[in-house]
Amino acid sequence: MKNKTLVIGDLHLANKIPGLLEAQCACVKRIKKEHGCNIIVLLGDVFENRRPKSSVILSAKNLVRYLVRPNSAHARSNTVHILRGNHDSENKNDDGISAISLLGEDDFGVVKHIQTLENSNYTDTFIPHYEDENKIREDLKNVKKGSRVFGHFGYFGSLNSAGDNDFSLALSDFPNRTYLGHIHSYKREGNVTIVGTPYTTSFTEAGKDSYVVLLGSDGEEERILVDHGPRHLIIDIDEIEDNLEFINDSNYFTLLRVVIPTAHDEREDIGSILSKVNVGYVEVKYKPVIYDIHQLSDLDPDNPIIEVTDTLVEEYINHSETLLLKEDLMAGLQTIHESKQNRNQ
Repeated sequence: MKNKTLVIGDLHLANKIPGLLEAQCACVKRIKKEHGCNIIVLLGDVFENRRPKSSVILSAKNLVRYLVRPNSAHARSNTVHILRGNHDSENKNDDGISAISLLGEDDFGVVKHIQTLENSNYTDTFIPHYEDENKIREDLKNVKKGSRVFGHFGYFGSLNSAGDNDFSLALSDFPNRTYLGHIHSYKREGNVTIVGTPYTTSFTEAGKDSYVVLLGSDGEEERILVDHGPRHLIIDIDEIEDNLEFINDSNYFTLLRVVIPTAHDEREDIGSILSKVNVGYVEVKYKPVIYDIHQLSDLDPDNPIIEVTDTLVEEYINHSETLLLKEDLMAGLQTIHESKQNRNQ
């Protein structure tokens, strides 16, 4: 696979669920082993959180060392490029401060700001994530004609995992062949290929196919389906027994959400059905069943089930996985508390 480039989208490495981090890394290693390219590009969001745990950083470092390792006994080390994504940035200041800086060594480089590399057959330009969209637009404008571009951002019409447009860039802003991370579903439009993630990263992506992209030095492009690694499934309790072979497929680290209508929450066979499931993670969600539109809720808003206290909110913040700085959230809580006190004076 000489002079082939393997392009991999957002990894979102995290150990929030036992076994998930190991499954994520194993998936990427298998992709490398199966396709053996000597150039590998990670398109950003290596980490799920802006301030990843030490165990996650160490796993990422070991993963990248594996990617750099030669594909055969007589081959040279692979070249690995890692773009800074928005999840990798410690803050939103576009200053390049990122935990991925801890991954850099001689045979692979961390792209914290725009970089251009000249090769014998082609030129590669790497543009990391910037909160300042005008910076991205200016960088795209200045890219050498014919250069391959790798970036971590979207364009208008490419929806993020929350279903939103968070960029206003137009397809006309991409004059060169461009490969993007940030957006989690594969899409090819105009000069842009959104690579998507090599596995699903949340239940909002349940059922989505995952891909990586192979590039040749002469411009050919191949989309590769990834049929292993983490995947999220959502399935109704009554459909489990008919789909056990699919659910329990050992090629995947499956994260399963079982949906149970509340009308069935006292069924005696639920435990028996779930015992037949052999996956990495299972959660149960109850789906409300409405028989009468006039009986949507018996709750009295003036008589809450639970009192939301400052202590409860603080505990929620401290145990939540969020891209926001927890110190800022706590400061906001304090501001609300002080405002409430001022109104009562």
